[in-house]
Amino acid sequence: MAFKIAKVRRKLFIPLVMSMAVFLCGLIYTVYRLQWDHIQSDTVLRLDAFHKNYQSQIQNETDLLNAFLVLLKEDEKLQKAWLSGDRQALLRDALPIFEGLRNRSRITHFYFITTDKICFLRVHKPESFGDLIDLTTVDIAAHLGKPANGVEMVPMALWRCDRSTPGTSTAS
Repeated sequence: MAFKIAKVRRKLFIPLVMSMAVFLCGLIYTVYRLQWDHIQSDTVLRLDAFHKNYQSQIQNETDLLNAFLVLLKEDEKLQKAWLSGDRQALLRDALPIFEGLRNRSRITHFYFITTDKICFLRVHKPESFGDLIDLTTVDIAAHLGKPANGVEMVPMALWRCDRSTPGTSTAS
């Protein structure tokens, strides 16, 4: 009799354990797939939101820089100093404008760049000038002769939003 019980147990136990193992593997795989799908959809939603916010922020920064450059073009003292090549007068007239914008709008750099891409004046660092400004926005503005804007990575590993207008200035 004990032999028959052991034989029945073996016949029931092995298939039962195997079916439970298959069920458990199926359950684990299903939970894994559900989690994976949730992570994928959440990532897509976050990337879409980031992209929309990023584009909106870039457009806002570009609009701010455009307004800033329009004001600069209308400032007769700045234009006179720029056209006459008077670096000291240009700095004297541009510095208060730059400081106000830096305090209100987080603009950190302000350049006057010649059409051949040489830095005539860095309002944020007046002692440094005369070097070649190798930025894509400056290249585009110089080449096309019209304003250009974009996001660039500069040597200090910082990202910047630039607006370049030929023969006038660049701000970021």
